[in-house]
This record gives sequence, structure tokens and C-alpha cells, in this order.
Amino acid sequence: MAPLFSIKGNLSKFPKYRDVIANEGLVNSKCVELGAGWSDAEICSVIRALGFEGRLAVNPDYAAAFGAFFEKFWGLKNDANEHLLVERLTSLKMPITAENLEAVVSGGYGTEIQKQLTANQVWRKAQQEIGEAEQAAKAEAQRQRDEFLRKKEAAEQQALEIDRMINEIVGYMLDARGAVKREYALEYKNKVAGLRALPFAELTAHYDAVIAGRQERKMPVEAVRAAVKTDAQAQRKTIFSTEAPEVVLVNPNTNQPFTGSRQPSLKS
Repeated sequence: MAPLFSIKGNLSKFPKYRDVIANEGLVNSKCVELGAGWSDAEICSVIRALGFEGRLAVNPDYAAAFGAFFEKFWGLKNDANEHLLVERLTSLKMPITAENLEAVVSGGYGTEIQKQLTANQVWRKAQQEIGEAEQAAKAEAQRQRDEFLRKKEAAEQQALEIDRMINEIVGYMLDARGAVKREYALEYKNKVAGLRALPFAELTAHYDAVIAGRQERKMPVEAVRAAVKTDAQAQRKTIFSTEAPEVVLVNPNTNQPFTGSRQPSLKS
């Protein structure tokens, strides 16, 4: 059986379980169960085994320190980090308190431990979700910017098209210099304002109707000009032709052309 002072001394090497009387009795019972003559190394082995099984009580101050620390740094909550932090504070001969744990993690006593600490799975998943949410937010913001620019460009193009259609519709009211003709001085502004008040679809339909009407009125004039031009060309061709025109003599009795040698003599 291991002496109690030896058990207590070895428990002091484990800040998590030290200074708890129940733990001393539990370790002692385990030593009795396993036989006498245990060394410090063997007692420590028993303490680790009981701790791994979760049978040892945690020191209240230790539990409070890590409870407060992991509440703030929840991403570091795992057994490996806890062991590293205990070793660091023990080597610095500093009591295990939430303040000292935070000081070590923040690099107040060197930054080498920061490279050894690992994030827990919950924290990594949370960070991944945060990253995905940020990427989604950026993508949505970019989509909204692209949509805004697209609509802005479309609006600008539509505004240019509106100006073009209105200018063509009311073009007859302007003179060669672009000034409003005197006879349309009172009508022009109201005409333009009325056209601008129309929805784009209605303005487009009105524009198409106006242009179609102008084309219909213009076509007969062009057709007449083309016919006159064609007839004049034919007349000029006949007048200036170098070939003698063909003369056909018609019998007044039969109203049929004379043929062959039966044509009348021009002397009779």
C-alpha cells in the first residue's frame, strides 16, 4: 500500500485533481487493489488512468479558471490545449487562473504556445460557416452591383432612344438650325411634354405609327416621280434614235395592213 503523503504529493503534480480529499482516498484504494510497493511513477500512472476514466473530481479553482477561460476562448476547448496551458503555467510557476490562461494565450509570455494550440471541431465548423456566409454575402453584393449597373445602362440607353424618337416625331416643327418654327412656338413644348409622359411601350408604338404614316404619304409621290422619269427616258430614246421608225400602211376599206406587192402606189 502506497503511503498517503506519497499519494498526495503525486496528486499535486496534477493541478486538475490536487487538493481534493476524495481523490486521495480513491487513488489510495486503487493502490491497495493493485498491491503494495508502488513507486511515484506507478502512482502517477494510476492517477492518469482514473482521470481518463473520469472517476477523479476536478479541483474547484481549476474548474473555475478553465470554465471562465473556455467561455471566452471556446474555440480552444479541448484536452490537448488544456494540457499545454497547464504545462506552460506550471513551468512559469504561475497559479492556474482565467487571467493567467488568457495572458499566456495572448502571447504575454511568448508566442510559441500559440503555434501549438489547436482549434476544436466546433470552432472550425463555425469558422467555415462564417467564411461561407461572408463569401455568399460578397457574391450577393456583387450580383446587386452588376444588376444595378445593368439597369443603369439599360435606363441610359432607353433615355437616348426616347430622345431619338421624340426628335424624329417633332422634327417637322424645327427649322434647319434646330430652332422651333414660329408657327409651332406654342405647340412645341406641350407636344414634347406629352410624348415624354407616355410609357416607353406607348411611345414606341406611337413612333412606329407616325413613321409608317409618313412612309405611306411619301410612297405615291416617289412612285409618280419614278413613272415620269421612266416615261421621259423612253421619249428621249425614241427622239434621239438613229434608226428609222417602222411605217405600216393600213387599207382603209378593210382596216388591215397592206402586205406584199398589193400595197397602193403613193402616186395614185
